[in-house]
Amino acid sequence: MNNPVVGLTSGTFDLFHWGHLKYLWECEKLCDKLIVAVDCDEMVKKIKGKGNPIYPARERRLIVDALECVHLACIIDSLDDLKRISQAFHVDKVFKNKTFAKSPTVFGVNECPAELIVIPDVGGLPETADVIQTIKSRFGDTESITLS
Repeated sequence: MNNPVVGLTSGTFDLFHWGHLKYLWECEKLCDKLIVAVDCDEMVKKIKGKGNPIYPARERRLIVDALECVHLACIIDSLDDLKRISQAFHVDKVFKNKTFAKSPTVFGVNECPAELIVIPDVGGLPETADVIQTIKSRFGDTESITLS
């Protein structure tokens, strides 16, 4: 019997939408077990700035973990966690979007013999940051608007 092909991806997954779901479906097609690492709130704040994320990491992880295509979802506190996950679960494939296609360092790939697979973005969808800006422009840019 062959060992299952283990895949790993990571991201913010804030304001979960069709593009996120399609991306995870595409990842899952290419492996037997899909692990999804959800960025902690502090990581998201550093990357996306003040007022982010909209939903806390625990809620974002629960949404991702509820998907049938995801076998395990966890929260990561740093990129080093991707190295540890990759090694602990003997990850065979690391999935990323086109932003990482030419990156010399992809956490999870460099630490083990995992293959980097670039999953194309779903065309025609706005970026989550653009959706947030639209909401703020319609309802006001205030910290008093919370979703959770």
